[in-house]
Amino acid sequence: MVAFRASDVEQALVQREFGRIAKFLADSRHTGEHALVRRLTRAVGEGDLPADTDPRALARYVMVVSEGNAVHAAGGADREALHATVDVALRAVPRPHTGGRTA
Repeated sequence: MVAFRASDVEQALVQREFGRIAKFLADSRHTGEHALVRRLTRAVGEGDLPADTDPRALARYVMVVSEGNAVHAAGGADREALHATVDVALRAVPRPHTGGRTA
């Protein structure tokens, strides 16, 4: 007969709950990223982003920067540092071709 300690049962319950939480968080990130892909696809179609923009890759990039900033914020990064990261990231976002005009 296998004997279970209370700590084994507690650990199993925590792991199961952690699994549900992890799935919920992953599903939420996926839903947000999918919505962003749809919006960026529309932006390409409307000329707000260049035609050769990959909406899926750009959405993933935005999500990675956002999630990274969330980790840094939780670790104590100040607002100025987080904004500086966003400023750098925004330089990587493709701009629509304006045919020599400035936007």
